[in-house]
Amino acid sequence: MFSCKRPHCTITALVVVAALAGSFGANAVAQTTTSAFFFVGLKADLDISGTNPTQESTVVSTVLTLSAGESRRITDRLELTLNSDSDKGAEVNNIIVCLDPEAQEVGRSSSGTNHPAGPLVLTETLLLRATTAGTYRCELRTYFNGPTDHHMTAIRGNSFADTGTWLQVSAANEAGSHEWRPPFCDTRGTLDTCQYLGGAGDHRRTIVFDQMEQWTATADATDVDLTGEFQFTSCYHGTGSCTSAHWGDDGILGKEADALIVTALMFDQLYPDGTVCRSNWGTNRVNFNNYHITNDVHHLPVAYLLTVPVASVCKGSRTFRVGVDVYWSSGNPVKIDGGKVNVINYTRSATATVPNVLDTNVLHAESVLRLQGFKPTVEDRVVNPASRGTVLDENPPGGTVAPTGSEVLLAVSLGQAIVPDVSGEPEAKALHLIAAAGLVASLSHPQTCIDPGLVSQQSPAAGAAVAPGSKVSLTVTTCKQGGNGK
Repeated sequence: MFSCKRPHCTITALVVVAALAGSFGANAVAQTTTSAFFFVGLKADLDISGTNPTQESTVVSTVLTLSAGESRRITDRLELTLNSDSDKGAEVNNIIVCLDPEAQEVGRSSSGTNHPAGPLVLTETLLLRATTAGTYRCELRTYFNGPTDHHMTAIRGNSFADTGTWLQVSAANEAGSHEWRPPFCDTRGTLDTCQYLGGAGDHRRTIVFDQMEQWTATADATDVDLTGEFQFTSCYHGTGSCTSAHWGDDGILGKEADALIVTALMFDQLYPDGTVCRSNWGTNRVNFNNYHITNDVHHLPVAYLLTVPVASVCKGSRTFRVGVDVYWSSGNPVKIDGGKVNVINYTRSATATVPNVLDTNVLHAESVLRLQGFKPTVEDRVVNPASRGTVLDENPPGGTVAPTGSEVLLAVSLGQAIVPDVSGEPEAKALHLIAAAGLVASLSHPQTCIDPGLVSQQSPAAGAAVAPGSKVSLTVTTCKQGGNGK
C-alpha cells in the first residue's frame, strides 16, 4: 500500500530515468512516466446527520482540469463510525459522483449496506472520461437512513492510503483504460437483466460478464491494474429487494437463514488464437473469498483488486478477458445488483524491443538477446530439417516490447535424419546404411532360424524423421546348431 501523510500527495509506482536505456542496448525504451495518483483526504472527522427524504452529503471533493477524451481513475475509502442505542441497523451508502464543466453529472458509482452500531469501511471505484475540455469536480458522498438516534462520523485517519477517508485520483491521463459494467438490475429485482443465484432451478454459478469482453494492454505496459466493486443482496423470505420466486425459506425447510457466496475477479491473458496463456485470479482459485450475508446486512458490497504483469511469453499477444466469478454456496438465494470493473495500464520497469533471432544459430541468438537485456531460455528442442542449433521460434516474437530482464523462450532445431529402410537387408549392409544416415544401430540377435543374417525388424520404421545420432533398433536373426542336430 502507498503511504501518505499529507492531504495531497503524488504517488508514482516507479520512474525509470532515461540513462538506463544505454545499459540495456540500443533498442531499450526508457520509461519516464508511470501511473501516478494523488490523494485528497478528509482533514478532520466529519459528523453526518441522517435525512428524510434522503440527501447526499459531500465528504471529500477535488477539481480536475481535463482535455476532451482524457480518462482518470477515481477510487475512495470511506471509514465511518455509527453510534446508536438501537438494535436496528442503518442503511449506509458510499458514492463517487463526477460533474462536468456545466455541473451536470457525468459519472456515478455507488454501493451500500445495512450496518449496526460500530465501525465500517466502504470502497468504490469509477473511471471518468471527459466528454469535453474543462474543469470537472469529483466528490465522495454518503448518506444513511435509520432510527433517529443514529449518529454517523466519517473518520480522518493518519495515513490516507491505509486508514481514514479519502479520494485517490489518477494524476495523469489513463491512456487505454477501460470500464466494464454488467446489465442493470433494479432495486426490486424485476428486470429480465437481473441475475439470481441459488434456490430451486437456478444456476449456482455464473460469470457476470457473460461475453467475457476483451481488452488489450498498451505496447509499453508492463503491468495492468484492475479494481472493481459488486453488490449482492440476500433474498430472504419476504424481502422487497427480490421477486417472490427467488425468496429463500429462512430456515423453515432446514436451510440456513443467511446466504454464503464465493466470488473472485478473473483476468486471463490470451494467445493470439484466443486460448488462455496465463490465468490470473484475484484470490486463490480454489479457496476464493467467502462472503457471509446475514439478513441484517442484506446488501453486501464486495471490492475486487488485482494487479498482474503483462506476460511477455504469450506469442506477442497483450489481450485479456475479464470476468467476475460468483458461486452460491448455501442459504438464501442472492441477487447480483450490479457493479463495475475498470482496468488501467502500468509501466513499472524499463522495456526494450525483442530482437528477431529466428533462423539464426542459438548461440548467436542468446548473445543478441542478452545484449538487449533479455534472458534467453531454450524451452524446446525439436526435430526439424533446419540445421542443428537453428532458432525455429521465439516467444515473445521479435518486435515485441517487453520488460528488460524478462525471458525470451526459444525453440531450437535438433536437425533431422530420415531412417532408411533396411528390412530384409544383410546385417553388414544395414549397418552401413544406418551409419550413412547419421544414425546409430542397436542390434539384437534372436535365434529363430528364419532368414538368418537378415534384418527382420527395425524401429523406428523406415521413413521416420528423427534427430541425428538417434538409435535405430535392428533385429537380425541367427541360427546356431548345437549337439544332436540342435
